[in-house]
Amino acid sequence: MASQGNFSGDNNYGVQLGVNRGSFTTNHYHVPVVKQKEDFSFHKPFGVCLGQAPRIDPELFIGRNSELNEMKEVLKPGDSSRGQRRLVLGGVGGIGKTQLAIIYAERHHNMYDSIFWLNASSEATLNNSFRSIAELVFDVQGPDVLEGRQALIHVHQWLSDTKNTRWLLIFDNFDNPNLFKIENYYPPGSHGALVITTRRPDLVAGIDIRIQPLQNVEESLAILQTRSKQENAKYDPYAKKLATRLDGLPLALATAGAYVQRRSFTFKGYLQEYEKQWKIDSRRLPQLPEYQDRTLYTTWDLSYADLEKNDPDAASFYELDLLETLQNGCMK
Repeated sequence: MASQGNFSGDNNYGVQLGVNRGSFTTNHYHVPVVKQKEDFSFHKPFGVCLGQAPRIDPELFIGRNSELNEMKEVLKPGDSSRGQRRLVLGGVGGIGKTQLAIIYAERHHNMYDSIFWLNASSEATLNNSFRSIAELVFDVQGPDVLEGRQALIHVHQWLSDTKNTRWLLIFDNFDNPNLFKIENYYPPGSHGALVITTRRPDLVAGIDIRIQPLQNVEESLAILQTRSKQENAKYDPYAKKLATRLDGLPLALATAGAYVQRRSFTFKGYLQEYEKQWKIDSRRLPQLPEYQDRTLYTTWDLSYADLEKNDPDAASFYELDLLETLQNGCMK
């Protein structure tokens, strides 16, 4: 039975079932017991379980072919003598690390029996992700069976089994390496593949791919055109100026394009509004020294101001999402 969650952003917790093969029940016994599902076979995959990861429309994904090819070479299942494959996607907030990891998983799902997304923004969210995986993989009997580190232990045992080697874990948003050691959450063994997305790739061990802003202005224009639904965007000189101004940041480009579409704006009009807001935000938010951070914030701020005026309820949700993003390290 297929099941689909409500994908609302990077800061959600846990993992939900993407492909469900069977059901599980919880019975309340005095002695908690965890057992493998009776109908479970290591040769019967769980499929792609991206859960509460952001929903990515493949048709809106632009470029990054060289990065995807490099990821495939590093992560593809192979000789166990290579050891566990670990790939670190590093870059600033809004550069597209999460998007790239999800697109890779969806495009190459046939190479893996199971793929899981985990929220690594904190130990609490990461433990919650492992608990959700354990509830999916095992029959859970007893109210306390997944308390503490039990879920992590059981999932590690399952992933470490030599019959279960073709899996991929995505540890997303590990942006605070000084708070906890993510290595403690890696399954032991010499098989499997890990992707870690982080703003601090210098502090995470693994083969490092640094995600750069889009270098080709045509790719930036393609995002603006797709999101704004203006077919002439690539010929609009102001769209080109805006693409350059937003410095090849996919999230900023997507936010700007969506604003243009929603407001029926011209790119010239948006660029003028953006420059005004940039000056205001630069004075109001000196704690955002990085150009990319201010770029992202200004595009978000414009969208929030528009929603606040025309749809206050939606604006309140948008503000909450922005605050969570700021708190969880997308912008520092």
